[in-house]
Amino acid sequence: MNASNQPTTATTPNGNVANVPLALPTGLHQRASVQKLDQLTCTKYGFCGPVFVTTEALQDAHFTDGLEWFNGSYESVTTGETRDIGYGFNALFGFDSDAPNRLAFYVFISKRKTH
Repeated sequence: MNASNQPTTATTPNGNVANVPLALPTGLHQRASVQKLDQLTCTKYGFCGPVFVTTEALQDAHFTDGLEWFNGSYESVTTGETRDIGYGFNALFGFDSDAPNRLAFYVFISKRKTH
């Protein structure tokens, strides 16, 4: 529970509890189903904290191409910052103050919305 006694996880629209931080941008976890990226993929791309992905992004044919951004040259990223990682994807670099230290920093990947 956080300071306002709200749980730090949300239930996705399909009913699965994905331990999705409520700190995601307002409504994102409500508009699209969100799931944790599997451990094998996290290891392949060097993630050490949790990675949350919308189903829409995960089902995109270029999803693994977008993940290659994380294996590129390292740039400074600020917590709370959203980066365009290419191939129509955004990555939000978040922090969940209620999570244990090794799980506090997370990445949320979604499809970039076009207007």
